[in-house]
Amino acid sequence: MPYKDPEVARQKAKERQRKYREKNKEKLRIKHLGRYHALYKNDEEAKKKNAEYGKKWRAENRDKIIAYRRDPENLKKANERSKAWQKCNKGKVRARNRMRKKHVKEATPPWINRELRQWIYSFYETATILEDTEGIKYHVDHIVPLVNDRVCGLHVPWNLRVIPASENLKKGNKF
Repeated sequence: MPYKDPEVARQKAKERQRKYREKNKEKLRIKHLGRYHALYKNDEEAKKKNAEYGKKWRAENRDKIIAYRRDPENLKKANERSKAWQKCNKGKVRARNRMRKKHVKEATPPWINRELRQWIYSFYETATILEDTEGIKYHVDHIVPLVNDRVCGLHVPWNLRVIPASENLKKGNKF
């Protein structure tokens, strides 16, 4: 007989899941490691093979992935998942934002004077004005990224530009 109170039903379901996870720990661990686990001697080897498989699959299905990501319905779902994750992981979001501020501070040279700072602020003001007038989101982009494996740019006016957020997010951390 179903429970009348949804909260009671949720609690019972959680309890059943917890008991199942405790009872089937090893089975779930192997399932989590994926298809290669049974073939290899240890977990690290299995993880490496899973990574190789994923890389190969993504290379072969690039068009499929791009089409999936551009589908408005999938974008909406991804945004909802992202917002939900951020809501549940406020500490991580805070730490990530703090790291970003730290990188910007470290990338700002000590010789930046008041005039150059005003020039930098003008990029952010321009982005805000464009957002208000055009109704789409704009970002201030670092042409040479502040943090990259190959090269790290500076937070200086000649390394900044105002571009639509969609372009900046497509560009990512590429140089």
